[in-house]
Amino acid sequence: LATLADPGIQTAVEAVAFSPDGQTLAAGDHDGSTYLWNVASRTVAGMLATSPYSGQPKVWAVAFSPDGQLLATGDRAGVTDLWKVG
Repeated sequence: LATLADPGIQTAVEAVAFSPDGQTLAAGDHDGSTYLWNVASRTVAGMLATSPYSGQPKVWAVAFSPDGQLLATGDRAGVTDLWKVG
């Protein structure tokens, strides 16, 4: 239905997750950025950067909480960041 290209430095996307309501797609990439996409408009609604405490920022996992209010991102160094997105 659509191609959503990484708007940053166009690195590999490592992980994706839809919000529980299906309105937002989170895509974590190789450079440590996680982009929040508005699914209906196919536009970037926000960007999250991996914790500065991580020496290896590659985002390997993303997951929304069941209510869609929080997003967890996990990076290669074993750091998990928790974001308020709702």
